[in-house]
Amino acid sequence: MIFSDGVINNGDGTITVPAGVTSFTVSYPTSNDTILENNETTKLTIDGVAGTGTILDNDIVPMLTINDNRVTEATGDTVIGIFTVTNPQSVASLDINDQDVTLATPSNPIVISGGSAGSLSITNYDSQTGILTYEYTEDGNAKDHNVLNREVFEQFNVVLTNTIGGTINDTLDIEIIDTVPVANNDKNSVTENVNVDEQSNKIIATGNVISGAAPTEADDLGADATIVTAVESSGGDVGIADGITPTLGNFGELTLSRDGDYTYSVDNAAIEFLAVGEQRKETFEYTITDADGSTDTAKLTITIIGTNDQPTIKTSSNGLIASTQFIEPTDDTTLTQNGIISFNDKDTTDGLTISYLEDANTTITTSSGLNFTEDQEAVLRGLFEIDPATVTDTTADWDFEARADYIDFIPAAQP
Repeated sequence: MIFSDGVINNGDGTITVPAGVTSFTVSYPTSNDTILENNETTKLTIDGVAGTGTILDNDIVPMLTINDNRVTEATGDTVIGIFTVTNPQSVASLDINDQDVTLATPSNPIVISGGSAGSLSITNYDSQTGILTYEYTEDGNAKDHNVLNREVFEQFNVVLTNTIGGTINDTLDIEIIDTVPVANNDKNSVTENVNVDEQSNKIIATGNVISGAAPTEADDLGADATIVTAVESSGGDVGIADGITPTLGNFGELTLSRDGDYTYSVDNAAIEFLAVGEQRKETFEYTITDADGSTDTAKLTITIIGTNDQPTIKTSSNGLIASTQFIEPTDDTTLTQNGIISFNDKDTTDGLTISYLEDANTTITTSSGLNFTEDQEAVLRGLFEIDPATVTDTTADWDFEARADYIDFIPAAQP
């Protein structure tokens, strides 16, 4: 201390004030550092009167900023972050979960105990810049993100103590991100009249909606156990994914299990109305749910493909459209016979026509084996015709007409 106006410091805690001096100043030599310190005081007592002088420390209190982080569950990923400390020269200690980390270096990292979802390592602390770096590695296990605990955090307690004993308490928060299932649309197909079960007359398609038939169809299940929990057809039938109870579609039915296995079956008779290449689609929406209750939905589409069914002509049990007989008249009258041909096609969208091909469709026989000439057979073939004016989608009229003299070449009593 330095005194003005001739005041003498006796060196024993007392001073001598010359006579006549009524005021003086006391000067303290100080070092202008940046370290946070407490204020200093000096107390003087003269003739029983005391006064106190204070030296104020104007250095700034250190501040702490923590960069929190996030990592996805069950990945085993490592995330990197930092702490920032202002005025690090005034830091006495920096603790994480009661472990001092101020001596952490890249060659001597400090592993913090107490992590329940992963491990925290302090890889460096720079006391000059106040930058602390850390690495957090998730442990590779799924976490419980249930309805009451959607957000899961791993927290580490951080305490900064400055050079005058003040503290800052904070936490490093690592969010463990929940994985959610993602369901992708699936597809399959059945073809009319192909692979029909002989006993049930059904066509079967099988698969798994979770694994899918192609990489683009496979569902992303995330980290948590996932099952199929619901199914509904486009026709509105709400089913049960129990592997037993079928969900009814517009044409067939789907039996779906919790593990994603399914069987689609359709009665072949129910789809024979389809023409060749004609398609119908069955759609079933299913829901997958993981252990945390997260859900997603996708659709299984079954394409039903038609094939060509042969048209049929209605005949009797012996394969005849009609059977008739007549006796050739002896006069010049015209012999007339007629009837109706009925036909249909299971392919309901196919348009049908009917025609008579004389050479291909006519067979002439006699009970006695009589042979006719080509000209005679041509005459007999020309007696039968299908009337084009009467043709509809399902019927046509046939006519047999001949004058008696047209068939005089047939011997008497020859059937």
